[in-house]
Amino acid sequence: MNTRISSDQLAFLLDAQTRGSAAYIQGLNFDSRHVQSGDLFVAFKGDKADGHDYVEAARARGAVAALVERWVPVEITQIRVEDCLSALAEWAKSVRQSSAATFVGITGSAGKTTVKSTVAHILSAQGATSATQGNYNNEIGVPLTLLELGPEDQFAVVEMGARFKGDIAYLCALVEPNVRILTAVLPAHMETFGSIDVIAQTKGEIFDGMKPTDVAVMPGDSPYLSAWQTRAAGKIVTFGYSEANDIQILDVSDRGFSGLALRLRTPAGECEVVSGLVGAHNASNIAASVGACLACGMSLDTIVAQVASVQAVQGRLARIILSDKTTLVDDSYNASPEAMRQALAALERSPGARLAILGPMAELGVNSDEYHRQVIEQALAGSVNEIWLSGASWPDLTDSRLRYFADTQAIIDELRSVPVFDWILVKASRSARLDRVASHLQMLGGAAC
Repeated sequence: MNTRISSDQLAFLLDAQTRGSAAYIQGLNFDSRHVQSGDLFVAFKGDKADGHDYVEAARARGAVAALVERWVPVEITQIRVEDCLSALAEWAKSVRQSSAATFVGITGSAGKTTVKSTVAHILSAQGATSATQGNYNNEIGVPLTLLELGPEDQFAVVEMGARFKGDIAYLCALVEPNVRILTAVLPAHMETFGSIDVIAQTKGEIFDGMKPTDVAVMPGDSPYLSAWQTRAAGKIVTFGYSEANDIQILDVSDRGFSGLALRLRTPAGECEVVSGLVGAHNASNIAASVGACLACGMSLDTIVAQVASVQAVQGRLARIILSDKTTLVDDSYNASPEAMRQALAALERSPGARLAILGPMAELGVNSDEYHRQVIEQALAGSVNEIWLSGASWPDLTDSRLRYFADTQAIIDELRSVPVFDWILVKASRSARLDRVASHLQMLGGAAC
């Protein structure tokens, strides 16, 4: 946390009560196991645990103060508020409003983290840039991201996720992005949203409340374009394949797991872009990133040079050398039907012997069985040599290339050495924990985990 503050100052900011002597807060944590000396411990009440029960453990690890909703019998400085989550948001909003940085907000059903990392990497060539770490993109993670801002930061790139209607509106009210990117709308979290239309409406909340000077970057080929345009009060930049787009993808050369080459037409001219990002779908993510960075005042030449050195995010089609022969592609962070299709398509375009290790896709609602069947049918229609399936979500089909495993641990138990393939793709929703398989393969291959 870059924001340093005394307990008395924070209590004044939050209009809160205090107990104990004044303390100087140098960090923040809501997990007592990870508290460091000088931290403020935030006692969130969750469905499974109440942070108030862990204040003593946090104090023992070095916490100097605790943000609480009720007084606890622990010898530590306490700041009492009605609701810890609301207090954290209020604190973060005050930091946002005092920052002179240009804020880029990003949402979408897919591509959020890739675009976040790409935009942050490009902008870092222009000035100090802060960005969301890991998957801190919800009502807790976004305030934590804002609290990491320092006075030196010229740009802040904030990823925003949603599981329910209103989530993006809430997060946008905290971030107040100057540039707002919607990456894509696809079937994701269908159990909570119910339909693609609701997803499009919810993601479109990122365009509500814009100032005339703000910039909206949106998929120009989407059937929801006109609805989003109506909501956006500032300048609109579209990206996609059709000629009407401001950032038009003119040509894409998909080199499988070796990356992409694409040609773009932009308001600043045409350009050739080479990227190590995997999959033709990343052409749209690159186009969105280019549009956003042009809106931030960067030159096209600098943007193109920066895109060439963007690295894949861990767990998102990240290539890891296991041996002279074998490369692991770790895409275990998340999975939707479209992301599965794209990963398998990239595997198809990569020469050599290929193994796909696939886990279940979560939160697909009543159509889950059909989505899983479609993925297997695509994989079997291609030339993948073997397909290992984890969990009970997959249809029971007869094909010599298919192997079924009860769970992630069963696959790990099977892997006593690195399988003899040129390419090994590992992909699933995060809840399947196939990241453990990716880590196990790296251990077997001697790669750094």
